[in-house]
Amino acid sequence: MDKKNMHRSLAISFTLALVLGACSNNDANPQGSESPGTNQAPVDISFLMRDGSIPYAVEAKKDDPYFKEMSRLFSKWVGGQHNITFDFITGDYDPQLKLRLASGDYPDIIHTTAIDSPAHPTAVQDGIFLPLNDLLDKYGQNIKKALPPEIWKSNKLSKDGKIYALPKMAPLPSILVIYVRKDWLDKLGMKAPVTLDDYLAYFDAVKTHDLNGNGQNDEIPFSVRKDLSYGGSFFGYFGVYPSSWKYENGQMLPEMIMPQMKDAINFYKMLYEKGYINKDMFTKTRDEWAADIHADKVGMWMHEIPSASTDWDPSTFANKNATLDVLGGPQRTDGKVYLTPVNQGFANVMTISAKTKHPEDVMKFFDWAWSDDKDKDTFFSFGIKEKNYTVANDQINWSANSSENTTKGVSAFYQVQMSPSKGYSMSPLIIEKNKNAAMLKKGIQLTQTNTMPDDGEFMLLLDAYKAHPELSPLLTGSLFLDMFSKVVTGKQPIDSAFDKFVSDWKSRGGNDAMKQATDWYNSVNKK
Repeated sequence: MDKKNMHRSLAISFTLALVLGACSNNDANPQGSESPGTNQAPVDISFLMRDGSIPYAVEAKKDDPYFKEMSRLFSKWVGGQHNITFDFITGDYDPQLKLRLASGDYPDIIHTTAIDSPAHPTAVQDGIFLPLNDLLDKYGQNIKKALPPEIWKSNKLSKDGKIYALPKMAPLPSILVIYVRKDWLDKLGMKAPVTLDDYLAYFDAVKTHDLNGNGQNDEIPFSVRKDLSYGGSFFGYFGVYPSSWKYENGQMLPEMIMPQMKDAINFYKMLYEKGYINKDMFTKTRDEWAADIHADKVGMWMHEIPSASTDWDPSTFANKNATLDVLGGPQRTDGKVYLTPVNQGFANVMTISAKTKHPEDVMKFFDWAWSDDKDKDTFFSFGIKEKNYTVANDQINWSANSSENTTKGVSAFYQVQMSPSKGYSMSPLIIEKNKNAAMLKKGIQLTQTNTMPDDGEFMLLLDAYKAHPELSPLLTGSLFLDMFSKVVTGKQPIDSAFDKFVSDWKSRGGNDAMKQATDWYNSVNKK
């Protein structure tokens, strides 16, 4: 059988052991659970999820020790006895999900990308998903406390004022920072740049000094790869970002067509002309970009803070004595730092089937996942005691590189796949165990303050963009990137090129996009 087309459902079930009797478990159940007592039948709850391409998930058995441990912890917290079943799907998930929903053979909880995913575009109208507003109010106080109220505006979660899904959050909502060679700053006698002028002064110094000591003037002050990937660091300084939207005068406007965008493009043109940015920025691949950085040719670049301990560990550089620092981005004259648009922080959701017999118990399970239960956090961060970690003198000894945590991707299994609320790969507990903990902490703090507002934050891909992909700003072949590249490289003047771009963008479907965006904004901001 063709492996690509092969689908495999792995049913994984486990029983949550009863830890405290119903008559004496008030402390274990902070919600005053109505879960069954010792003489009542267990409650069955079933999950349907993708396997995440994690080998451990594919091979897990029904008596898996991680399921048993999660069972014990949830039982301790909520009380009562439950049978939880996971059905992990291997291969292309959406086609199999579509078949399951069409057949009526689907479980209590369904993992998907959005309530109107292409796999089930009419699931809400068809009554497949349960409205969650009342359940959240009664049993989801930890969920409501942990998530910002505006998240429910997302079309991935809600429709017509009703909530139909819970978000599965990423380990960090925003992850972008600027990396700088601290050892080069030290050589130059410069402090970490703060203002835009500071950044330009550093770029000029990198351009004019042989900081990697190879006798050649080959240093790149700031490196970008094609399609402006990890290269939008300076748009926010001018108050606009190519992919962001602004609600103004009763209408949603894409910031890529606003006048301030011309100032941002002119800034990139200046960087290009002075050699502060790589000349092959429109063709450089990811591998070429990373190779330059590791070869000690790049003074600054933008990337993700979790990569501080992997891609950008000093051991990966030609100069093993290289040192790095992380920055939030250039500070504007108003004191704000706008490196990247605010991010909703989730790509997938969990829905509850309208057929479930025990919706209250399902919601309690999610509420536990969002609670401040320390035992739960320890489990989703480190796994099982004496299996994935040990304890000595009240200190947890855990290594991300040990075979107990790397074999078959098991740490990704218990940190990400098993958690119904969020990924734990960057939890505070994990970070404390990392040799680059100080940089990670600093970077995470920066990501909490370097994002800019985006009135289209929770808006899904517009129909106009689906019909006309060239309208989307940062895709290969887009109208915006075509104009941007021609202006930056000096092939066309900014004024005429930008005006033509705006006119073409509107006439080729942009007007429809603005109407669709405005309709969406008005629908989720009803008073």
